[in-house]
Parts: sequence; C-alpha cells; structure tokens
Amino acid sequence: MLTRKTLTVSMILAILILIISTAFVFGFLAGKIHLDKQLATENQTEKSALTQELEKFYPPLPEKITRLTGEIISIGDNSFQIKANVKLRRLPEEGQPMSEEQIKTVTVVAATKIFKIDTKGKIVAGQGAPLKNLSFSDLEVGQQVACESVDDFDLKNVDSFTAKSVEVVF
Repeated sequence: MLTRKTLTVSMILAILILIISTAFVFGFLAGKIHLDKQLATENQTEKSALTQELEKFYPPLPEKITRLTGEIISIGDNSFQIKANVKLRRLPEEGQPMSEEQIKTVTVVAATKIFKIDTKGKIVAGQGAPLKNLSFSDLEVGQQVACESVDDFDLKNVDSFTAKSVEVVF
C-alpha cells in the first residue's frame, strides 16, 4: 500500500512533469513564432531582391498606354480596326495571362500622319531613317501598324480612339 510519503512524492513528480511539459510546449511555440517572424522578414527581403532583378527583364507597365501595335483586321471610311496584344501585368503569375488580344477602332482625321520607314532611302546622320508619307487608302487588311493617340489619350480602357500617327510596320 502506498504510504503518504510515496503519494506526496508521486504528486510532486507529476506536477513537476506537468510544469516542465507546459514550459517545453510554451518555449517551443515561442521559438516557432519567433522563427516564423524571422523567416517572413527574410522572405520579404529575398522577394524584394528578386523583384528588382526581374524588373530588368519585366519593366513596370506604363501608367497610361498612348501607343498600340497591332494587325489591321478591317477598314472603314475613315477608320480601321486593329487586333492589338495588350499587356495586363508585368510579372508572370501562375495561371494568369500576361496579355490579351483586344480589338480597337482607330479613327483617322485630316491631321493624322500615316507613314512608313523608307528602307530604300538614304539615312542621314542625326536625322534617323527617312519616312515615306502614305494616305489612308494605302492601308490594307493584314498590315502591322503602330498607332499613337492624339493628346496622349490613354488607350487602356477604350474601344476606339483618334490617331495622331499611324506607322505601317510591315
């Protein structure tokens, strides 16, 4: 039969084991929380460094888009439609497209300059490549064009715009 002394010692040991176990669990949790915070800080620092490296290859998107390049898909009386590939994000994200095709209607007015680089012309130092002026009737379905909006109008969320210039790329 257990004596009172044995029972007391057993109770003290049980309490000590409980205290030590509790202290161990709290110490473990405190260490884990500290480690998680430290890893989060290190991860953020590493992410910032990697983002800076990626910016060399994926520059930030402009605040506003004033120039689009695309293929002419139809021509009207004083306008044409282009199929443009518009960037949506600057860095690749899993399962997310980097860009999307959009159809934009480009209106040509009297002040719109339509041109292409004259590859047969003589290049003069300081003046760049010579340009060959074109008219609206020179535009054809299938041509690649670069269109710049009037007054630096933002082309991000519009379906149509007036062109300040249209460069026939090929």
